[in-house]
Amino acid sequence: MLMKTTRFLLFLFICFYTFNTWAKSEIQEPVSITSENAVPVDLTIYVNGGMPGILFLYINNQPLYQGYWGDGYMLYGNSQIEFKPQIDVYPGDIIEVYAYLHLEGGNSGTIYVQVPDTKSPSLYVTLTKLGNYKISASF
Repeated sequence: MLMKTTRFLLFLFICFYTFNTWAKSEIQEPVSITSENAVPVDLTIYVNGGMPGILFLYINNQPLYQGYWGDGYMLYGNSQIEFKPQIDVYPGDIIEVYAYLHLEGGNSGTIYVQVPDTKSPSLYVTLTKLGNYKISASF
């Protein structure tokens, strides 16, 4: 009986490990195409949405903004917010954008946008209560 239980548990462990490995191998992280001699852009971020929560913006797992609450920008339900990133942003960088919305059930979904090759681009982030993705971002 002990041998059958041990074999069954070993079988379950192998199945879960294999499934987890396959799941991780299919996730494609966006790759930045920044050249080594690129000039940083003067990025301005505008957030439009009156919902309380925390907005997260990352480039290569580095937060664009670190405030009192950690890696995110705290949203107090303000209608329009304007801020600049605290790290250098280059043309071709991929920005990961998501939010945690307190009153809307948590995560907004994650979207990726690529920084255009202009001198001073503006990123517009809009929070909405509609659909599965409660966030949109565009330049």
